[in-house]
Amino acid sequence: MKHFFICVIFVLSLKGFSQDFNYGLLIGGNFYDIEIDGPISGGAANSDINLGLFGEYIMNENFGLKLYGIYNTTNEVASYDIPNVGRAFNGVRLKTLQAHLLTKFDVNKEYNKGFYLTGGFRLTSILDKNARDDQELLDDFYKKSNVGVLLGLGINFSKSLSIEVLADRNLTNTLDSENNTAKNYGFYLNLLFDISNLTSKN
Repeated sequence: MKHFFICVIFVLSLKGFSQDFNYGLLIGGNFYDIEIDGPISGGAANSDINLGLFGEYIMNENFGLKLYGIYNTTNEVASYDIPNVGRAFNGVRLKTLQAHLLTKFDVNKEYNKGFYLTGGFRLTSILDKNARDDQELLDDFYKKSNVGVLLGLGINFSKSLSIEVLADRNLTNTLDSENNTAKNYGFYLNLLFDISNLTSKN
């Protein structure tokens, strides 16, 4: 949780650099399928409610840059089966801190109005991990961080509210293994509340 508050301070501090800066709150969820190239098998995963903050720098009437800081708890319901050993564990609960760096293109010639396209990169750091059903999880089973790519679209219902769907695909292996490479395919569903207009003096 300490890392989440650091993100809060960072995002809010960016507002002082430009008047063309929006910020707000983010809630949502994400889901992904796990495919593994190697001797162990994969599964699927879903998150609890994702909580985060976003900052958005408006470059011009069409383009912008966005930064999300998200605290996430994910339940991997995969049954990791290891040949000649058996089932390693039935599921894992991961707590992560994520940073999403995105570009935004507004279809209309007016920023934050109507449909937009967005895409960029995701950096995920694992803060904590626990196997379910009192099973032991090896400390080095997962890599401490991984990188992914995001691509999607959204719609602004107003200057204060938008919703978006982002497809997600990892670029680096999530497992700390030379013989098993995880390929995660999923998506994020985000609801964004722009509070910069509410706190503005204008």
